[in-house]
Amino acid sequence: IYEECPITVAASEEMLSLEGADSTVITPEDEQNILDIDSANVVVDGFTFSSETDDSSADVTVTDSAQDAQILNSTFSGVGSDAESRTAISISSVSTTGPTVNNVDIDGYGTGIDVSVGSQPATISNAEITSSNVGIGLSGDAAHRVEDSSLTASGTGIDIDDQPTSDDKYEIVRNQIADNTVGIESNAGGNAVIHFNDILNNADAGVDYATDDQNNIDSLRANWWGDANGPDVSTETGASIVEASENDVANSNNNERPWLTSSYTELPTDRMVVVTDASAPPADADPSNAEGALVLVAVLDDDTATAANVDSGSTSFIVDGSD
Repeated sequence: IYEECPITVAASEEMLSLEGADSTVITPEDEQNILDIDSANVVVDGFTFSSETDDSSADVTVTDSAQDAQILNSTFSGVGSDAESRTAISISSVSTTGPTVNNVDIDGYGTGIDVSVGSQPATISNAEITSSNVGIGLSGDAAHRVEDSSLTASGTGIDIDDQPTSDDKYEIVRNQIADNTVGIESNAGGNAVIHFNDILNNADAGVDYATDDQNNIDSLRANWWGDANGPDVSTETGASIVEASENDVANSNNNERPWLTSSYTELPTDRMVVVTDASAPPADADPSNAEGALVLVAVLDDDTATAANVDSGSTSFIVDGSD
C-alpha cells in the first residue's frame, strides 16, 4: 500500500492489521515519516513499514502527548546495511506514561529505535534488529529498559548517549548483542546496569568505554562474554571491553565480576540464580574473611521475580527446595 504520508494519529486509536505484518505493508511515496503518533493510548499492531529512501525521516514517530503508546508485532524494512540516516521508530518528548515497543523486526536502518528524550521510561522488548548503523540509541532522563532482544550484524548494537538525571538507570537485560562492530557504546557517561546478556563476537569491542570520560556504566556483571574466563579488557580494539586508559583497565575488574560461564539462555527462569566469582572463595569457605565473596542474585523471569526479595548487601538468603 502506497500511502500519502505522514499518517497522523491524534486520538486514542487501535490500529490493528487483521492479516498481520506479512500482508499489510505501508510504504511512503517520498522522503517523509510514515506514521506520527501524537495522542494517548494509541496501539499499532501488525504492520510492515517499508522505506525505500535513506533520509532523516522516521517510519514511526512517538511525540508530545503520546503517552502509553504501543508498537507491537510489526516489521520495519529499510534500504539495507548501508543505511545511515533513516530511523525505524523515533521516540521523543514523552512526559507521562512511557511507550512500549514489543515483538518488532527491524532491518536496514540508520537507527533501528531512537529513544532521544522523555521523562518517562520506554520499554523495548523482543526486538530483533539487524543490519543497521545503530540498533538502539538511548538518551533522556528516564530509566529506559531494553530486554529479551537481539541486536546483531550492525555498526553499534546499543548506543548510550546520555544518562538519567535522577537515581534511575538504563536497564539492559537478557539480550543477544553479537556480531556487531561495537556491541554497546557509552558516549556520555550513560548511567546503566547491564546484566544477563550475551555480548560476544563484536569486532571492535563488546563494550566501548573509550569515548566516555565518566565511565558511568554502573555494572557489567553477570554477562556471558563467550569465554568462561571472562572478558578481555584492553585499550585496544578487538577486546571484549575497550577502556579509555590503562588506569581504567587496571580498575575494571570489580565492574564485570562475577560473569557468566555460559549463555544466559541456559540459566533457569523459575528460581533464584546465584552468580559467583570463580576467582573468590564462596562466602562460607573462610569464616575469617569478613568481606565474604561477591555474588549476584537474580530471578530471570519477571513474573517469578515479583515474589523474590533479596536485598542488596544481604549476607545470607534462603532458596526453597533442593536446587
